[in-house]
Amino acid sequence: MGLCDSQSDSGTSMMQRIEKWRRKVQDSGLNPASIPQFNSVMGQSEFVCKRIFYDEMLTVVRFFTEKLLTQLAGTPIVIVISDENGCILEMAGDGTMKQTVAQLGIVAGVRFTEEACGTNGITLALTYGKPVQLAGEQHFHHCFHDKVCYSVPFGTSDEDNLLGTVSIMTSMEYAHPYFMAVLNTVADSIERELLLRSQNRKLNILNHIMMDTTRNGIIITDRHGRITEFNSYAEQLTGLSRNALIQQPIFDIKPMGPYIDEVIRTGKTCEDIEVVVCHTATGARQVCLFDALPILDEHGNRTGAFGQFRDITERVEAEGRYNYLAYHDDLTGLPNRRHYKEHVAQLIAKAKKDKQMMAVLYLDLDRFKQVNDTLGHSKGDYLLQEVAARMRTFLPAEMMMRMGGDEFIILLPNIRRLEDAQNTAQEVLQLFEEDFMIAQYQFRLTTSIGIAIFPHDGLDAETLLTHADMAMYEAKMLGNGYAVYSPAMARNSPEKLSMAPERRRAL
Repeated sequence: MGLCDSQSDSGTSMMQRIEKWRRKVQDSGLNPASIPQFNSVMGQSEFVCKRIFYDEMLTVVRFFTEKLLTQLAGTPIVIVISDENGCILEMAGDGTMKQTVAQLGIVAGVRFTEEACGTNGITLALTYGKPVQLAGEQHFHHCFHDKVCYSVPFGTSDEDNLLGTVSIMTSMEYAHPYFMAVLNTVADSIERELLLRSQNRKLNILNHIMMDTTRNGIIITDRHGRITEFNSYAEQLTGLSRNALIQQPIFDIKPMGPYIDEVIRTGKTCEDIEVVVCHTATGARQVCLFDALPILDEHGNRTGAFGQFRDITERVEAEGRYNYLAYHDDLTGLPNRRHYKEHVAQLIAKAKKDKQMMAVLYLDLDRFKQVNDTLGHSKGDYLLQEVAARMRTFLPAEMMMRMGGDEFIILLPNIRRLEDAQNTAQEVLQLFEEDFMIAQYQFRLTTSIGIAIFPHDGLDAETLLTHADMAMYEAKMLGNGYAVYSPAMARNSPEKLSMAPERRRAL
């Protein structure tokens, strides 16, 4: 039974090194018949602080050494844990054996050194970074000659530094190579666990940096749908508290919860879903784009879900403003020609389905050009706004459109007979009986109206608009206020029709 005979980088065996140590210790005058004198002993406060500093390491080591003691139950051993300087941090094992070594001065807080106890497994293992076995007379002091000691260093491979040693001391009669083998296994397990914790800690730091700096709200759950993470931006968007939500069911968090719950149950992925998030404290509503996907382990099993949502309120509002301007007249706020084409197509489809009639009324202001020429275009714009405002008092805005210039459209869905459209035209004409005021000027403004009826006068939006325009031109020429389209109007020569807009503006 002897030292582990591993060769050093210089080719010197561990046995040769031990012999060199022994001669050096003997030359120093240390008495092998004496009991070791541990002159380096930590005070109580220093020892407590060191244990706190090494708390994580001791937790890991303790986990594996307790398993080892369970395996070796009934064997009189003592397991000794030291730090990288040889200071004993913790001892565990057989009570009688602990008393025996305590009588030799080996207690928590002392430091193993060459000067105090000559050749010893802890100092050797730390010095050479290799497992060491000292048995019987290989110890320098006679009081250890009936003992065998196995010491294995351990550290963190990611930083390549020693953290301490784990050692087993027992009586010579129980000496067996099994102790060294199992101790090496324990040391390897300790190193792997410490490495994993170190990597997890770095990963957690990185995750926290990403979680706390991202401009996305992030929610993570376990496989049971309980919330395990709710980042600070999610708190900011929702007004909810992370501490209050941890371990709470995700389903209760509206509106994202039901989507994430479905992901957990089915494995389905949700992408680019628009949700409205209401802040619990301020009531502010943000439009968010939401994604959710399952979290899978290495076997493809669902272990939870990941959800993220980002505020797109400004984008949605900008799109809304753009869409509004695309379909509305900037001057009067009424729907425009583009809106007419789409809206009338929908009304026609509904009228066909329900077998109903609808009417298109085409309005053109009489002598509007004179207003622009006399008072200027700014006053003309003001007059158009006043006309639109007066018409709004009579009809909903969605039933009216400004087609451009001084031309307006009124839509009458679901009419029962032609007289309904004629009555509406007459009521619109009455709106213009009251004078308009522009600056200090007061004057009477009239309008001409053309009426086209679906399905009699056209089956599509463009045809109805063309026929209503023809009827309006007819009303303007005859001075009747309004006119209903008839096929005879379409028999006008192409030359006369092409001149209609210019002649109308001259009136």
